[in-house]
Amino acid sequence: MKSIFCAGVFLFVSTFTSTILAQSAGDVGLLSAPRNFDDCVIKAMKDTQNNVTADAILHSCRNQFPHDLRKKKTKPTPALSSADPSNVPLGKSRSYGAVGGSVVESVGGDHNTGFAGNMKFGYHFKPRFALELNILLLNGINTSDAFDKGGVASMNGKVYLQNNPGTSKIHPYALAGVGWGELIGVHRVIEQHGLMVHIGGGMDFDVTDTISLYVEASYYRGAGTINELQLIPVTMGIQFML
Repeated sequence: MKSIFCAGVFLFVSTFTSTILAQSAGDVGLLSAPRNFDDCVIKAMKDTQNNVTADAILHSCRNQFPHDLRKKKTKPTPALSSADPSNVPLGKSRSYGAVGGSVVESVGGDHNTGFAGNMKFGYHFKPRFALELNILLLNGINTSDAFDKGGVASMNGKVYLQNNPGTSKIHPYALAGVGWGELIGVHRVIEQHGLMVHIGGGMDFDVTDTISLYVEASYYRGAGTINELQLIPVTMGIQFML
């Protein structure tokens, strides 16, 4: 009888202990269970040393957390969703320079045609807007007052006519500004200077990210002592980012 009682007590204690240990193991398993796809992969890959096992783990984690994968695929990339072509500057720099040649028509008094060199220096303070210094060096321009040399330097505001200029290789623009003109006579004994108004328009044609060609037609009108002077240069040249 005593041996039966002892066996019963031993069986009860063993069963109770096994139940407690099993429940504890289950609790630990719940605490260590992966919470999402990334957690599943990190925990399972901890001691993985071959590609076959790694592939099996990825497959298992995908099956356990398919919802996480759908969210990853459909979640927009911040860099792409916030990208706006209108915020992209022209070329890789905001500063640029240009050189070109012009055929110039003088319409003040007598109509005469001559040639000029053209230089530009500009800065894009917005993708569609630039501030530009334009220098026109006149040579062989015969006006009614016998002036044949001189130059005009003007500061112009320049606006590109596209909403998103960074998405195209052709960039039409308009410009307007004021400058200072100086004319020198044939024998350098006559010299006049004064303010000049400048308006015009043209197109830039991208060749590379940093080089473009430009074509421009503009109109200069003198004021003060050179109020009769009117120049219409048509210019072609090359522009490059600085």
